[in-house]
Amino acid sequence: MSRYPTILPTLADVLQRSVPQLEHTKFLHKIRNMDDLYEPTNVSRPLAIYWINLQSSADRHHLIKSHLDALAAKFEIRSERIVAVTEQEAVQNSDVFSGWFRFTKHVSYENHTQNIYSFKELACLQSHLRALERAFVNGDDIAIIMEDDLLLREDFMHNFNRYVQHAPSDWNILQLYTLNEEVIRYFRKLRQTYYIKWFPEHWSTGAYIINRQGLSKVLRAAREMLKPSQRSGMDRVLVADEFLFIHAETYTSTFEAVRGCEMGSSIQHSHISSVDVSAAYRTKLDCHMKINDAVPRSILIVSTVRVNVVSELKTIVARITANTMWLQKSVFRVESRLYVVVDSSSKLQMLARRFADTRRADLVKLVFKVHAGRYNKFWFIRNEVPFMRLFEKVLIVDSDISLVGFPERDFFDLTSGAVISAPLRRSKRDGLLTNHRLTPRQWFAAFSGGGWEYKIDDNAFEVPFIEMFCVFMDTSFAHWYFSIILDEKYFHPSYGLSETRLSSDFGPDIMWCGAAQEWIKRVTETYRVPCMLTSLVVEHLDERQIEGQSVDAVNDKGSISRMEQAPLKAYGDNFPEWFDFSKAFRKRIGGLRRFDSAFLNYMKQYRHVSITRCLD
Repeated sequence: MSRYPTILPTLADVLQRSVPQLEHTKFLHKIRNMDDLYEPTNVSRPLAIYWINLQSSADRHHLIKSHLDALAAKFEIRSERIVAVTEQEAVQNSDVFSGWFRFTKHVSYENHTQNIYSFKELACLQSHLRALERAFVNGDDIAIIMEDDLLLREDFMHNFNRYVQHAPSDWNILQLYTLNEEVIRYFRKLRQTYYIKWFPEHWSTGAYIINRQGLSKVLRAAREMLKPSQRSGMDRVLVADEFLFIHAETYTSTFEAVRGCEMGSSIQHSHISSVDVSAAYRTKLDCHMKINDAVPRSILIVSTVRVNVVSELKTIVARITANTMWLQKSVFRVESRLYVVVDSSSKLQMLARRFADTRRADLVKLVFKVHAGRYNKFWFIRNEVPFMRLFEKVLIVDSDISLVGFPERDFFDLTSGAVISAPLRRSKRDGLLTNHRLTPRQWFAAFSGGGWEYKIDDNAFEVPFIEMFCVFMDTSFAHWYFSIILDEKYFHPSYGLSETRLSSDFGPDIMWCGAAQEWIKRVTETYRVPCMLTSLVVEHLDERQIEGQSVDAVNDKGSISRMEQAPLKAYGDNFPEWFDFSKAFRKRIGGLRRFDSAFLNYMKQYRHVSITRCLD
């Protein structure tokens, strides 16, 4: 194995003499920005592996040490045992969390919504923080942290550099293992994807790779957790995997990097055998090298956003840029248009000056518009309709969607026969144990996953409705469809007889699947699917910029406003077949909050059968 670059501490001697003797919480209080203590050098060192083991677990100690010694004879690694924090020790030092956490001896996930955790959960988190502290003080740029019931696979170690190089460029942590067998079965859908975004359903801190920035982020978050006066919503997280992975950019590997041993973990509580999980991993087909001719040659990305300050726009531009670059890994040509809506001309001029260079960039073009109050995103999207034909696909995506970590090649393969296609969206925060009782905000919560994507074996569904949040369209259809429905008259009350421009963007997504069905009959003799929803997932950051609900939610309450009535009446009167095409489906899934077997059986009637071919 090649050597790994590192950053050695200029104050290493002092820190290594003092920090290991400090209590865990005292160390966290001392952290400021410890990256400043390190200077780059040309020195390199073997890959660091830290393994967590209870002092009382002599059998596991012997097993893991023998395993790592054997690996050290073949690969350039160095390993160090981290003595795990015991439940008794956690009881003794839990008082530092008093005031915002309560503790019990029994693990109960229902308690997490009330900030009640077990001492074992606290001990598990503190054990991992102890390992991260050690890696930080040792100056490691990259390290593997693992518990004592897992063994590293030799083929993974042999190809370690290649696996890390395949990770998204912004990674901080690469989770190598999950105990959730439903998630592992979900991995079978991913034939060309090494890593996906981590979500809270990907349980386990059994093994993960962490880089220097990840160490800094997690240890800084641990320090902040000890400051009640500075608490945020994330400070209610105490379960080890959620705490570590929510505070750093984390991705989950879809391949088998480790294998379980029969002893089971003494560090974290689980009723699932790591041996059974390893067996589930091995049923996944390795098809990463599949030749995929379904990837489009070009994509136009169109987004809109309302901003008030420079920092907001910087964040959004960075996200749109990252989305663009992510798709460029597979797609030859990707360009983005971001319509930035502000409420005053002075604000427009200020932002335009600050982002002048960005406006000239080839990657993301910013278009500034002034509009006070709620706005109709399609009023701005209509400006891009003439240019859509210059691309093969157009992606209409909300500005709070992150595509980084999205399995785009698998997505394009699954949806190659669809005119319109979309993934599901997931919010990490909504999936945290402390939030699991919260009611989904979206009326069509089924598009937000809710975990049902892990419970169903099907990959894609030929549905009559896809909500607008991250929608890919054939540009030939998009040009035809939007040229019809984005006519000036549909943006004004009474079919254009008023000077007032309507702010509601209800309507286009209700009709586009029905329109796609008509378009297919008109322009092609080959079999095409109007709309296809996949069980693959993008991250939804849920910044909640646009107020208001879906038309179905408003209708259900009997409180639909005149603002919504006008465009809906116009669309319903002029395109009744398109408008009614999705009605039954929307009525069935709208307002659902539980995705039980009845929902799964309902979705199965829409499943799309596809054949994925792999290289031998």
